[in-house]
Amino acid sequence: MHVKQCPYCGQTALWRAAVEGVAGEVVMCFECDTVWADGAATVYGEGLEFERFMSARGRAPDWQAVREIKRL
Repeated sequence: MHVKQCPYCGQTALWRAAVEGVAGEVVMCFECDTVWADGAATVYGEGLEFERFMSARGRAPDWQAVREIKRL
């Protein structure tokens, strides 16, 4: 099984996830907290830090709202 690495921190902590109140799924690095919106390429420069991602959507950053779906 090939596990993808995060282009920001180099760790293998990428997961497909759902965030309550955010449409679609996201890809998240649970090591450095980078988030890519549904459909965005998981490349350097396209991700946002979790707090900024949630703030851009008018939401408070709440880790309780995150549900892991599948490790990439």
